Amino acid sequence: MSALKATMPGIEMNENSSADDCGGPDVIDSKDSSKRIGSTVITIPGDPSDKRQAKTLVQEAANYLTSHGWTVEKESKNPPAGHPDGVVMSLKKPGTAGGVDISAWPFKLTSGKISQTFGATIVTDCLRNPVQGK
Repeated sequence: MSALKATMPGIEMNENSSADDCGGPDVIDSKDSSKRIGSTVITIPGDPSDKRQAKTLVQEAANYLTSHGWTVEKESKNPPAGHPDGVVMSLKKPGTAGGVDISAWPFKLTSGKISQTFGATIVTDCLRNPVQGK
């Protein structure tokens, strides 16, 4: 989230987390909840006055993360679904169990102005619950 805030300061973020997937329904289905993953999707609707392109936004966020020990795994030539002008870059922090996909794509507002939608999808392994002995 820090990388997104640094790239688009002052813009409100929307977060959709599925961290509850770490257990919960898994226990009901008699599955080993220690093998589940948790994820969070953060999106930022950009300001139409911000004229940066999708690639620039993604690169600025990636630069922030790499300056904090992350490494770029790949820059995808496949844009986010349904967004042919979008960009996605996958990063990982060495020694951790997850990664992040930083993405951006243009969105045409009803006013006709173009706004970049900017976001991150973070996926990581769930932590084991020592109380359950897993």
